[in-house]
Amino acid sequence: AGVQVLTRYCGIEAPYWGLFVNHYHRIGVRRLQVCVQNDRDAEEVEAWDYPEPMTIQVQRLRSDLPPDEGLRELDPSRYRHDAPFTLLADCDEYLQPLRSDLSIRRLFELFPERAQCSVPWVMCPVLNPLQEQPRGFWGNHGKPIARSDQIEAVASDHHFQVPPVKPGGRILSTPMASMGWVLVHCLSRSFEDTLLRQLHTRFTCV
Repeated sequence: AGVQVLTRYCGIEAPYWGLFVNHYHRIGVRRLQVCVQNDRDAEEVEAWDYPEPMTIQVQRLRSDLPPDEGLRELDPSRYRHDAPFTLLADCDEYLQPLRSDLSIRRLFELFPERAQCSVPWVMCPVLNPLQEQPRGFWGNHGKPIARSDQIEAVASDHHFQVPPVKPGGRILSTPMASMGWVLVHCLSRSFEDTLLRQLHTRFTCV
């Protein structure tokens, strides 16, 4: 509760969009900020039958830029007032609470000097969606969740730009995993999904 998800959508995500939406609705998210780069994707997102009381806001990114660069140019004033906290997550990333007694709101209360935390990845590759769910393994990164009113920009796929830690504040990493929060990253959802993502990616890898 109190968390909105800032995500990106393109047509390749269509077979998985319902799973993504329903998962976040089930854990309490009531607002999606969906970034698109063309009219067709915007129409697909807006035409979806979303569970009540979830609402969406379509955010248009520049179509002439790779998705990550377009996201960095998105003005946070367009979404920062819509929920107390914002999670940056792609359509193959599922925030997973491992305990029921610690909400995101309470976690930020425990770390009042923190403007954002990084939720660690649990990598969960899937090549055959009909097989038993494979076990995950720790990834090398994660995704940020931040106090919305302190977001100044999206700095990268893995960080918001926020004010620095308050003077005298603790600078140790917030132990999100040990406190019961991980981000399950289904970095491939089928063999076809992997192939399509490689053939149609607009990300610039250097």
